[in-house]
Amino acid sequence: MKPTLSLSMLAVVVSTLVIGCSQSSPVAAPADDLSAIAVPTSPQDEGAATLSRGSLLNGALQSTPADPLASGNAKWERRADRMKFSTEVEDVRTSGAHEVRINGKRIGDVRVANGIGDLNLDSRNGHRVPEMRPGDLVEVFNPKGTLILNGTVR
Repeated sequence: MKPTLSLSMLAVVVSTLVIGCSQSSPVAAPADDLSAIAVPTSPQDEGAATLSRGSLLNGALQSTPADPLASGNAKWERRADRMKFSTEVEDVRTSGAHEVRINGKRIGDVRVANGIGDLNLDSRNGHRVPEMRPGDLVEVFNPKGTLILNGTVR
């Protein structure tokens, strides 16, 4: 009987080999799609996980003094057939519609209830999802217009 190697084990091996070859270029790909792995090659791609059929950017959102316990994250993804953006927030003091901006431009609202909420945009569902690059700013404002969370995607 031949020894078998699971797809997730292979992903770890491939990631380790690729990262070992290029310490400054992070790599990420779904474990079930190893054909998508590619290493960022230009300075503007540094920090972005680049897939052969698209790109993935992530960022933690930091609280401001207006809501010091709040936290969140943002994720943007481009695939061959669509773009997606999501923002999740938690431990937010205020409820209701919280405006989300990318580089100062409103893109939608996070509906917060019981301290948590999320915004999920998908161009496949007809949403307008802006193009993003590493370093783009994501901000969340409470219903009174006060900045409560911000951060950049990488």
